[in-house]
Amino acid sequence: MSQMWIKSGNTYLSAVSNGYYQAEAAVLLLPGFMQSKSDIYYNMTFIRKQLKLAGFYSIQVDLEGHGDSYTKIEELTYDRLLENVKDILCYLHNQGFKKCYAIGRGVSGN
Repeated sequence: MSQMWIKSGNTYLSAVSNGYYQAEAAVLLLPGFMQSKSDIYYNMTFIRKQLKLAGFYSIQVDLEGHGDSYTKIEELTYDRLLENVKDILCYLHNQGFKKCYAIGRGVSGN
C-alpha cells in the first residue's frame, strides 16, 4: 500500500493505492458522497485487497471536500468533482495504465 497526493485543479487529492504496479489495468475506487470514514475505509479497503488478489492495481481517492483532501464542502460543484475524476484518470494513464475502471458509491458512483 502506498499513499500519494494527486494534483487536481488548484488543489491536491489524498490517495492510497494497493501498490501493485505490475497490473495491466487500474481500478479507481470512489467512496460515496459524504459517507462516514469508517464505512469508506472498511468497504474500500476490502475491495482494494480483493482487486490486488485478482491482479488489478487500485487507487482509492478522496475527492475534493472528502476525507483527507482539501476544499470546503460548500465550494463543491458537480463540475469540480468531474474534474477530479478526469485528473485522476490522467494520472493513471501517465503511470502507464492503458485500461482504467471505476467503482463508486452514491453520487461518486454516478
